[in-house]
Amino acid sequence: MTNSKVPPFIDEERERLIRERRESVASYFVMAFGWAGMTIALVGGAYLIYSYLTRDPNPPIAAPLTALGLIYLAGWGVSLASVRAFYNLVMPIVIRVYSFGVLAGILFVYIRGILKIFRYQAGDPPDNLPGNQYLFILIAGYLLLLSLYLLVSNFSLTPHAIVLFIAAFGHLVVMVSHYVFIGSESKGLITFDIYLLVAILLIAILLLARGLYRPIKGTIASRFREKLR
Repeated sequence: MTNSKVPPFIDEERERLIRERRESVASYFVMAFGWAGMTIALVGGAYLIYSYLTRDPNPPIAAPLTALGLIYLAGWGVSLASVRAFYNLVMPIVIRVYSFGVLAGILFVYIRGILKIFRYQAGDPPDNLPGNQYLFILIAGYLLLLSLYLLVSNFSLTPHAIVLFIAAFGHLVVMVSHYVFIGSESKGLITFDIYLLVAILLIAILLLARGLYRPIKGTIASRFREKLR
């Protein structure tokens, strides 16, 4: 008897369809729109956060956030189509680079919060300390990293988590220097350090928890696989 089994892992028709989609004119247009949308949203978001944290009084944020959120969602959706439906090879690289840009933004907010606590003196107004807005921005940074992670199948956030763990260790060193060697006359000041430290550690741990996001990634991958058939 002859063995008529189909050789495993070989599907020439599927490979041909993927190649056609990847090299089509539509693929380049989709990539361009996705790239532009995400770039505008991330650059605009970085500018908005920097302005909000450094200007006094704080500029209005609701309307700019809404506009940036809408263009980011549009760019994210188009980028998802570029990566998953058109099998674009450039967008995954762009997304990985942008993820480190988001990580840099998280570190900027975190370090700025640490410095505000370190420089705080007894009698200074409470507004000089990092408030809830710092926590909200850190959470937004985590959600941005997660959204980028979901776009690409073969993508790990482990390096990002390691950087955050290193930053948290540096924060602990600053805390020891501040409260042990220098001393602080402000009672309860260390609670601000603790909430920032806990927030960044939780984000780092969540970035390592791949199992939490596997069902979402699996759903996205299966939907696009079904459309290719």
